[in-house]
Amino acid sequence: GRIIGFGGSFVVGKTHNIVSFAIKLSVEFPGNRGVIGRQDFISLQTTTLLEFDEVCGRIPGLISKKYDAPPTYREIRLAHWPEGIASRVYFRGLENWKQLGSEQFGFALIDEASETELAVPIMLLGRLRHPLPPKVQRVMDRQCRVCHGTSKIARCKEHGNTIGRGMKYILFAASNPWPGWFEDWFLERTVDETALSAANGGVHFVPSRIKDNAHNLRPNYEAQLRATYSEADQRRLIDGEWGIFEGAIYPDFSPKTHEWLHGDPDPKDYVRVIGGLDFGNENAQWGHHSAGLVGVLMRNGRLVWVDEFKARGPDIVDRQMAWMLQMQQKWAQPLRQRIMWRADKSQMVGIQLMRKFFMISPSKGGNDSVDAGIKEFAQMLQPDGSGIPGMFFMPHLVHFKDEMKKYHRDPQTLKIVKKNDDVVDCGRYALELIDVQWGDPATEMRNVLPSMAS
Repeated sequence: GRIIGFGGSFVVGKTHNIVSFAIKLSVEFPGNRGVIGRQDFISLQTTTLLEFDEVCGRIPGLISKKYDAPPTYREIRLAHWPEGIASRVYFRGLENWKQLGSEQFGFALIDEASETELAVPIMLLGRLRHPLPPKVQRVMDRQCRVCHGTSKIARCKEHGNTIGRGMKYILFAASNPWPGWFEDWFLERTVDETALSAANGGVHFVPSRIKDNAHNLRPNYEAQLRATYSEADQRRLIDGEWGIFEGAIYPDFSPKTHEWLHGDPDPKDYVRVIGGLDFGNENAQWGHHSAGLVGVLMRNGRLVWVDEFKARGPDIVDRQMAWMLQMQQKWAQPLRQRIMWRADKSQMVGIQLMRKFFMISPSKGGNDSVDAGIKEFAQMLQPDGSGIPGMFFMPHLVHFKDEMKKYHRDPQTLKIVKKNDDVVDCGRYALELIDVQWGDPATEMRNVLPSMAS
């Protein structure tokens, strides 16, 4: 298997490349089965799916059948293929990526990969196991890998010992220069170990810039774009530079600096456990996420974020409460304390519900408190006189890391962009608790929550 990243500036034909690659893999391996995905199916439907149908219609001898009832897919074949042999390409939204858990694919192509979470490519890599039809594989076993000619012996007349074609399993992702797992994998080269193992180390990145596609654009198009965008957006969206993010609220945040690499903090090394909460709803498609972030305050005054929660959909209240109970048992029970939680002041209904079981208080609220909280959060990212920052996060907090990179203000209005900020907001709420004094531990433990069975 191979992992391929393609990205950089926009208007470089990412969608066309995805479509062409899907058709190529479908034709090269008759009976193949693949998926083209994007975070939201509606966006995929109005871009990539339309492009796929248009390209298929321009290829001589290619027969394409449309199936638009969910799950949406296209079945394609060449006219000379044996009856009953066809390749299939599915088009799926990746918001509910767990629904693909039982599928088998030969290839998976992700459009606008930066919109998706890290779990998506990890899951898709595990689904790359589709076997070709036996009659197809028998023919390929006798084909030359160079000229695709067949031979009854183990050697090709022209190319020698090249007989026998195996299936190619491909994960292909395309993205503009936005923070997230795509940048981590292909630019920072910090590929998840699970993904690296699945790809046998075969990770490749193809950078793209608008000048690479100049022959397909109208004259002076690039100059017109540069006159429209700010300098930062020009560098990112036109020149294809990574790591350029205008309006970043926490520009000093860096996984290389703030990632905690010392394992779980030992209870003897921390004195308190705090947490922030955000309450969503049960709409699995468009609902606001419920989120949570837990941190331990070390004896030296530094804060380590140790666990996170982010989800939505049915039973979200029960799932969030179960997570909170797990956090209580894991982090606070060894100190014979209870976690002190803080939640968004505007969500008093959720706060009142949780107060029946947890120590929870509302945030300060108001624009002034938001700006003050952001300032305090940013200060804790700074190193002290010894060169060590006041805040760390554990490596498995993928939502926290992703949101910290993307959290930004609109360059025009300077207002915070309220998108993909659930876990980061939880951190700001929790930080308000650092100066809150605890009462007598024996009193706090009087109504301690029941332990969860391991």
